[in-house]
Parts: sequence; structure tokens; C-alpha cells
Amino acid sequence: MRLAQKKQLLSLMREYEEAHTELENLYQKGDLEACCELLTTCQDTAVVIGEQIEEAEGSGTQTVQQIEEYCEDLYEGHHAVVAQDPGRVLHSFSKLCTRWKEVEKTFQEEIQVILEIVFLPYKASMWDSMESIYLAAKADPSCHAVVLPIPYYDRNSVHELATKHDETNLFPSYIGCKSCEEYDLQVEQPDIIYIHNPYDGGNVVTSIDPRFYSNVLKNECTKLVYVPYYVSAGGIHSFQLDYRAYSFVDYVIAQSFHLLPYFSTMIRKEQFIVTGSPKFDQILAVCNAPAKMPEAWKERAGGKKLFFYNTSLEEAFLHREGLLRKLEYVFHHFKDREDLCLLWRPHPLLEATFSSVLPDLSRKYLAIKERFIQDDYGIYDDTESPEQTIVLADAYLGGWTSSLATTFGITGR
Repeated sequence: MRLAQKKQLLSLMREYEEAHTELENLYQKGDLEACCELLTTCQDTAVVIGEQIEEAEGSGTQTVQQIEEYCEDLYEGHHAVVAQDPGRVLHSFSKLCTRWKEVEKTFQEEIQVILEIVFLPYKASMWDSMESIYLAAKADPSCHAVVLPIPYYDRNSVHELATKHDETNLFPSYIGCKSCEEYDLQVEQPDIIYIHNPYDGGNVVTSIDPRFYSNVLKNECTKLVYVPYYVSAGGIHSFQLDYRAYSFVDYVIAQSFHLLPYFSTMIRKEQFIVTGSPKFDQILAVCNAPAKMPEAWKERAGGKKLFFYNTSLEEAFLHREGLLRKLEYVFHHFKDREDLCLLWRPHPLLEATFSSVLPDLSRKYLAIKERFIQDDYGIYDDTESPEQTIVLADAYLGGWTSSLATTFGITGR
């Protein structure tokens, strides 16, 4: 049974104490008609409670059996009132109180709560920030975990929503994703929703579907939890302190206690759940499994030291055309090396960033990318998850503030 439903039924059950007291008062006043009406109301409500329990738990629960016995006691009490037999009435009313306390106790002990936990990732390549939480919830018999990949849009040069993307089919098959169009959050009202996109409408490059902005989700669940996609080597960028979702989430998963002071003016300390980053869980899990290099990479990488080259969005925003010159410089120096192979993994949203924010440089970036691939400068990595690539690489090349740099460091290289 869902937590909200159990709380609702328990609240309803606790109203019976007042009803039983009122029964005695009405009888003492001689208002037999009102007394019989209240007995009928108790009966009708008990039937509804029993039906809801059976709908959630199936037949055969001890709680429903006791409710049926309580209803028989109500019937007996009704007859005693009509017969105006004071001894039978007082005995019946006392029995009703005792029986209903047994119903409450059994309900509390027998009916187990199942938490409905929904994960709302948008890019498959960012699923690593949620996976270990999902796997823990999936393995917990007291949880029902649901993954609903949500659509997102690239923004055009005037920041309007443009190309729509749905990456549901790119998630690992063992996840068992469901369609967000077939799961009504407003109706289901999950106990917990996890998100990893905190921007709402504040990202100039992309936007998730506005139906899934945090201010909307806040009204469609009991607790809204933000899991950062980034990991830190010890500091926080200023832009990471001003996400719109901070105003609506109930909790934030934190990588370390050392990061909490950065957020002291935006998020209360008690809102943080310090468990480490799921991204670290993911890279450690991959490190403990045999490394698998894609067949298409083997000939190009064979026998060479593999350099993981990471280009971030921060570099594009800060250096603009300088990043393009840097790409050409790095590619040139790796192109004909017999001992080294460059494995280039641009940020998944880098191309969209040039298109939306730096449209005057977009064509040049695409030409550089095309030349890298066509002229066989190295390996172009557009796989959905970076962890396997990190494990395969011998060295990291790129900005030290990037989450990938921190993740790479976890491997000990």
C-alpha cells in the first residue's frame, strides 16, 4: 500500500474513537434515531476502508477480517438500540471500542508501505547520476521504482524551444524505462521524485519539457529530490549556486559535507542528504568489471596509450573561438603519433551550445568535428555513458574543473 493511502486510512480509522464516544452520548441523551444513524455511518465507512485495503493488498488480510467482525458488532449494537435494552447497548458499545482498537493495531502491523519512487532523467549519458539510487530502490521490497525518461529541447539562436529529443531507447535495457506519457504524475502522486536537471527554463542551450519543471513537479509528489549531475574536486562554480530548482526541491543529494558551506544562503543544511555521488558508485562498478573496448575503436587504438580528451561547455562559454583553435592544435599534435591515440569526447550538449549560444561559430565547430572523424585523427566518442571510456583510457586531457576530471581521478590514474 502506498504511504499516502495508509496515512489517509489511518487518519480515518482514528476518527472512530470520537464516533464511539458520540454513540454513548447520543444514547445517554435518549436520541435513539441519531444513534442508529451514526451506527450506519460507522458501518458504511468501515466497508469503504475494507474495500480500499482489499484493492491495495488483495483478499485474505487479517485487517479486513477484523473489520468484518466489527461490522457484525455494529449490527448487534443497532439491534440493541432498537430493542432499547440498556445492558446490551452498553456491552455492544464497549465491544465496538475494543474491536476497533484491534483493527487499528493490526492495520499498522500487517499493511506494509510501498514507496512509489520516480526517476526523471532526460539524457541517457547523464543516467549515471541516478543509477545507484535506482538500483538500491529497485532491490528494496518496500519500494516501487519507476524510470520515466523525459523529453528535452534544443533552443535555437533566439532561445526558443526547437528540436525535440526523447532518449528513452538509449537507456540500458536492464532499467526497464516506462513512457512518461503513460504515467500520470498528477494522478499517481509518487512519494519521491528524483531529478537531475535543475534549470527549469533557465538554460539557454536546452530545456526539458516544461511539464517537468520543478515548480510543477513540486505539486505532483510528496518529496522532490535533486541529484546533481556534476561532481566536484573541492569547489563549486558560482552558476551552480543559483539553480531555479533550489526553490522547490525538498532535498539535495550532496557529494560531501565539505561542499555544504557553499550553499548556506540558498539551501538549509537539513535539506542535504550527504551520501556521496552516484557517479562515483558507477565508475567504481565499471572499474571492477572487465573493460570492453568497442570493436570500431580497436584498430585505431591498438597498442597505443589512450588519452581521454574532454571538452566542456565551460570552455565554449569562456573561450569561444579560442576553444576551436585549441581543438585544432590538440588534434594536429596527436594526428600522426605512433605511440599515442586521442579519444575525443565533447560534452553531449557542446554542439547544441554552439548552435544556440554561439551560432556564428557553429559551422566552424562542425567542420572541425567532421575533419577529426573523416581524417582519422583519433577516436570520436559519442557513446551514451563515459564510464567505460574512462576505464579504458590511460590518461586524461582537459579542464580540471570538469566533473569528468574528478570522475577520472577516482580510478587512480
